[in-house]
Amino acid sequence: QIGFHLFEYARHFLTNVRRLLGCSYEMNAAGMMTVTVDGREVVITCIHVGVDLPRVDDILKIDSTTAEMKLWKSKFPNKVIVAGIDRLERLKGIPLKLIAIDQFLEENSHWLGKLVFAIIGISAGERGQDYIQTQHDVKVTVNRLNDKYRSRCQGGDIIYFEERSDREIRLAQRLAFFGASDILFITAPRDGLNRYPMEFTLARNRAGHAAPEIFTSLPGACARSEGLVIVSEFISSARVMRGALTVNPWNTADVKEAIVAALDMSPAERAERNRRNLEYATRLTSTNWATHVLCDLKSVEKSTDPNANYAVGFGMQYKVMDLKSGFHALNVKEVCNSYRSARSRLIIMDWGGTLVTDVKVDKLQAYAIAKGHAHRDGPTS
Repeated sequence: QIGFHLFEYARHFLTNVRRLLGCSYEMNAAGMMTVTVDGREVVITCIHVGVDLPRVDDILKIDSTTAEMKLWKSKFPNKVIVAGIDRLERLKGIPLKLIAIDQFLEENSHWLGKLVFAIIGISAGERGQDYIQTQHDVKVTVNRLNDKYRSRCQGGDIIYFEERSDREIRLAQRLAFFGASDILFITAPRDGLNRYPMEFTLARNRAGHAAPEIFTSLPGACARSEGLVIVSEFISSARVMRGALTVNPWNTADVKEAIVAALDMSPAERAERNRRNLEYATRLTSTNWATHVLCDLKSVEKSTDPNANYAVGFGMQYKVMDLKSGFHALNVKEVCNSYRSARSRLIIMDWGGTLVTDVKVDKLQAYAIAKGHAHRDGPTS
């Protein structure tokens, strides 16, 4: 069994399997997608992983989490908080996000002083020069935008940027940050598994009950226990968080319009979008995901075919040979090591055409010999 978070990931895999290995795929009698390879069926499953809901609930019940939420709120009093957490590497798209923010502020100056973009950048030292360059670009752009708009923001910064290591922004810190924010803003040009939208939705829902006093009614702000998500269409969670506003991060005009839509959205639409996101975040938890995977694995039947299939070659040279189940392929490495260490050597070659040309005139007899129904009287000639 091979599992993927999304069908589009599985589709790319199946395309490569067909092109490189020549293996077909189809739906079996149980309604599961399978790839036939080496005479056996490999099941392909698609289910997106969720979050550990009991752990999230436990963290949000801790007093220190509520205290950290209040601390984040106190940093930006009477402002709508648009939050984002991204790794400092080019594929996470923080510079593109900042360009879209600049365009939004240029055309919507009436929001200056009423909101703040709080961005936490996660150190990515393992990325080498990519991390160093991205870190430099982000800091320069943030300083430039703050200098540009500071005079119209009543002396405050329009963008709050902070860099943290992975250890400093674990689940507890993320939930506190998300719980204090009104809108989540994730616009990576390419990302695989990203569960921040689910964490944000749960944090907002639980925070509304745990610390209702930190929520005030502001233009553009979400109601207590609600939150809006703006997410890149190239992130896996964009397919399952049906209430999110999806954007193409390469199209900065699209991102700018999504920010405007989120701030000007009616309370009824906000509530409906939050309901859709919360439904998925609470229904498909990591426990349910693991249960589905194990059930799919349990439904796979072991092959009872007495013959075994042996695959050789790659690409256009790939082929499958049908052999008896007891067949074991020759281990070339073991043969070479034994040959080198042996004092006396005897080499026996097969007699089916190695020493002399094997001309099979009687095809039926050759087939019977290959299947074990007949025997050779002597070496072929």
